[in-house]
Formats: sequence, structure tokens, C-alpha cells
Amino acid sequence: MLKLILNGFFRSGTTVLWKIIRESNPDMHVFYEPLHNELFSSIYREQVLKEMSHGYTTTDEYIGQGDFFLKRLREKHPARNGNMVYLYDVHAIVEYFRIFSNMDKPVVLQPNRLHFMLSDLAEVFDCKVAHIIRHPLDVFLSILFSSQKLKGIRNAFGLNPYLLRLFKNNNPYFLDQQCEFISHYFGMPQPRMRSLLKYIYPKKYYLQKFIFCWTVANWHAVSEVEKSNGIVIRYEDFYNVKTLKTLSDFAKISLEPSVVKIHRNSISKFRSEDFLICYKYAKDMGIHDEFKFVVDKFDYSIKK
Repeated sequence: MLKLILNGFFRSGTTVLWKIIRESNPDMHVFYEPLHNELFSSIYREQVLKEMSHGYTTTDEYIGQGDFFLKRLREKHPARNGNMVYLYDVHAIVEYFRIFSNMDKPVVLQPNRLHFMLSDLAEVFDCKVAHIIRHPLDVFLSILFSSQKLKGIRNAFGLNPYLLRLFKNNNPYFLDQQCEFISHYFGMPQPRMRSLLKYIYPKKYYLQKFIFCWTVANWHAVSEVEKSNGIVIRYEDFYNVKTLKTLSDFAKISLEPSVVKIHRNSISKFRSEDFLICYKYAKDMGIHDEFKFVVDKFDYSIKK
């Protein structure tokens, strides 16, 4: 039985909530990113090479089901033939998710990239859907400075990420591919900047692409959640017991936040003047109304 699909844009807090759910519900199967295009590589790195990028294992649930289960996943995985950021074949995802829905215990999936089809999956599997949202500039900083090298620099010198203006990840979290997919999928023009700016002003270059992806993905996810009578949770409210109780009552699962350390310093590191640039970029790209709708709805707009 598929009980809950937990979705969210990259670096929005789905991993934290996945861990809370996993540790709080030992009587359930709670799977981490089943649609990840490198799922089986991650299993190999964690289980064989003992490389744990999160500081803890995220693939034990897969290994625990045995080789036949993994074989079936490999056969049906929707991204098994390519390096895909988003997936658009609903029928392929349904067939893949049936493997999980037929398991012997209730199942929670944290797939992370289903913004455009949540209502379809909720209807097919008669399950709950939840979407996690986080302030766009906090997400952007987390994406841009997510490499281990930059984390080391920040921790060693105690620097605010905005002081590291010359550093960047190359194509962080596949923003180039995200833009391309969204542009083709919805027939929208991609954000355009001179390629030279990618090297001179990498943050401005990727901020424009990010606002395009974040806005379209979250706007559609909120619409999909509303169609399926789902729920949207703000990352900033994870500390609020009432918020977690709302999700707990909604999904009929246990949630004990004390099992996971949530980093308070991961909230609101951006500068207000940078947020004004986001509005400008959204207007330039023709998505100002969608951007304003999302930031206003979840109380992220600039306070006057």
C-alpha cells in the first residue's frame, strides 16, 4: 500500500523530513529518492564503498528487500536509459511505483521530482501527497554552495555564503537541464544570458535559471497538491510542533522531530536586495505572476 508521496524541489528539506519519517515509523517502508537517475550507483557507493554523502545511509531500505526486489526496480526504473532530471511518462512511473505499492507494509516514497503529476499519482494509488517548499533564495544558496569543498571553506573560516562570490558549482543541480526540460515541456522560452556571464557573474547567471525552474516547478506542484487534496509544508516550519502534527494527522504517520537535527542556520541567509533581483528576473521571463503567487502564498514576500 502506497501511503504517502513526499515531493519537493531540490534542497528544500525533503531529506530531513524523509529521515524524520523513517526513524519515526519502523513499521513502514520509507524509501529515499526512488526516481533518482543514479539510484543504483548510490546503492553501490553506500553499500560497497561505504561513501555516505549525507553522513548516514539512505539506501538501506532498498538493500533490505533483497536482490529480486532490486532486479525489478532496475527493470522498471523510468530513468534507467538516461540521465534525466525530470520524468514525464506517467504510465512508466505508475508501473514502477506498483512495485512499492504491492509490498507487505505501508510505503512512503520521497521521489523529489514529481511536481507536474502529483494529482495523477494520488488518484491511481489512492494515496496522500505532500509537497515541501522553502524560501527560494535559501534553496538557491544551498544549491549553489552544496559541494563538499565549499562546505569545508565555510566551516573552516565561518564565512557567510554570500562572501564566496567567486565560487560556484559547475551547473549546480542540473539547472541547465532543468531549464531545458521545463522550456520544452511547457513551451516556455528559456532564460537567456550571455554565456560569458556564466564565468564572470556565476551567481547572477544561475540565479536567473534557478528562479525560472523554482517558480514553474513550485507553482505547478501547489496546483497539483490542491487538485489532489494534498498538503504543502514550509521547510521553515519544521520546528513547529503544530506543523508536524498537521502532516502527521493528514498522512496518518508518526513524526518525532527530535530524531533528526535540523540546522537553524540554514534558514534566511540571503540579502533582501538579492530578493528584489528575483522579482526582476521573474518579470523579465514572463513569470512574475506565478513567482509572486508562490512567495505571497507561503509568506516569503518582502515585508514592508
